[in-house]
Amino acid sequence: MKTLRFTSVLAGLLLVIAGCIDPPTETPPDVDISRLRVDLRPQQTPIRNQGGRTSCQTFAAVAALEASFKRLGYGDKDLSEEFVNYMRKNFWLHPEWDEIALGGPNKIENQIGAFGGGGGAHSVAYFFDQGMKVPLETDMAYRPLESDYAASTNFFPYGDPRNKIQWYANSFNLDTVNLTRQVLHNENFHGAGSGRFYPDPADARNVTAIESILRRGLEVVWDFAGNVKYGDIWRPCETGDSGCSGNIAHSMLIVGFDKTDSDPDNHYFMVKNSWGPTFRTSDDQGFTYISYDFVRRYGLAMAYITVPLFNTGPWEDVQPLGRWQLVFDGHEAILDMYHIPGYWPTDWLGVPDRRIGSLFMNDKAYRVNGSFDGNKITFYFSGSEPNLRWDKLKGRKFEYYYSDSDFMAGFHTDPDGRIYGGYARKAGALSGGTQTPRPFLPKSFENSTWDVVIGERKGTIVLGDLATYEGEFPEHYDIFGTYTESGTGTTGRVQFRIPQNNYNHCFMQLEAGDIVISLEGKSLNHKPGNIAGHTIETKEDPAPFVMIRKGENLNNGG
Repeated sequence: MKTLRFTSVLAGLLLVIAGCIDPPTETPPDVDISRLRVDLRPQQTPIRNQGGRTSCQTFAAVAALEASFKRLGYGDKDLSEEFVNYMRKNFWLHPEWDEIALGGPNKIENQIGAFGGGGGAHSVAYFFDQGMKVPLETDMAYRPLESDYAASTNFFPYGDPRNKIQWYANSFNLDTVNLTRQVLHNENFHGAGSGRFYPDPADARNVTAIESILRRGLEVVWDFAGNVKYGDIWRPCETGDSGCSGNIAHSMLIVGFDKTDSDPDNHYFMVKNSWGPTFRTSDDQGFTYISYDFVRRYGLAMAYITVPLFNTGPWEDVQPLGRWQLVFDGHEAILDMYHIPGYWPTDWLGVPDRRIGSLFMNDKAYRVNGSFDGNKITFYFSGSEPNLRWDKLKGRKFEYYYSDSDFMAGFHTDPDGRIYGGYARKAGALSGGTQTPRPFLPKSFENSTWDVVIGERKGTIVLGDLATYEGEFPEHYDIFGTYTESGTGTTGRVQFRIPQNNYNHCFMQLEAGDIVISLEGKSLNHKPGNIAGHTIETKEDPAPFVMIRKGENLNNGG
């Protein structure tokens, strides 16, 4: 038997040279690779225990990802199975639109993050096809029982009819106790750069193909279903046979094979299971052996990871996910963002995936579609067609800009073409402020004081008298004043400009230290004293802003 250090060293070195990943931290363990035997066990992370949940598929997929790092010299990474299980359920979209259409806009279309089920091989494909990424175990620790979520007031046991309603599903999946800001804004996500998924059972039963993958030093996530006769080597059996267990559906990680015995009945694959290191294992390392016939009869799907991604930094697309208080032109609604548009390929749904989430207003539910483009979030909901199919862009069109402080603002366009301002916050709506005199006139804004949030900045704007102008109908009206930044106390000048043809529309320039910030906003018609919009004329990403007339404490609740 030949002993090799089979670690995809060349691929790893090329990635390091290209600056795609950090350099290895240690020398990978040696593994055995020969014609009759492959043993990749030294390059596996410790065997985990899925506890009392049907989450084997997540453990198999994460085990494969951890191994892909270890064989390149990055040691024993402990990645979060809980996050992968939670998010793959949250991101799921039921692919049968006729059923969703029949159920209406408040019928659940995704799944509950606390529950398990599904395929491990498909979960691996999420990494390199859908871009699923994973933080460390310490960022979102595994819960061995579904009932460990019972402390959440939004958790209902499996089978509870409320779990079939989108509002209740969102209330659990987006609960900040479960899906914390720390997780969504984590800066150490891991993923896979490439791999392959085999959904055909014929491939998953092809022992020659599996051997070939293992000889490349790659582990195989393997899904199966069938009766099991446990022993030193797990074997297939028929119902009613002595020692035959009931039918199980399961997912495991194949990490080697051994055909050195002269009797083919004693040939086996080595498997990393997720039932702990002592459950019906075949050796002192805690790994399980399964017979070749077991694989030939029961395989359903398989997948492998070729090259991982390392320390990809923040996963920016998940940062906006959550429950938002939306205030558009003063109207209030709940905006639940639970999906990344484009996550599912067109061949999965049959149409482009533009889903973002749901909106709830006045006891009615609406599907929400749109796109993420940097920090710009474009989304739609339709009063005439509340149950929008995944691909449709119809109804009110919102174009908001997102800030890392879980705040976004901008403008929306109604179907009649009129444009209004608005904002949204995960922490809840801000005060409506004190009354700006109606109808809106240039003088409505003079001699007023406003608190303002501009992205991560906070401060106070004091406006003076309306500037003198010539002619009966000038192009615009100006009010000058000061801006004082919270924290530093730095004060600069402000120019507040109102167009002649639209008195609830404004443009501003303000001095913030050594920079000048330009903004465009609209007064919210249905709030006493709010203006919302975003920065303009900037080389950086536009930032959201909102103004509150007279003294709202911006540190309260935000």
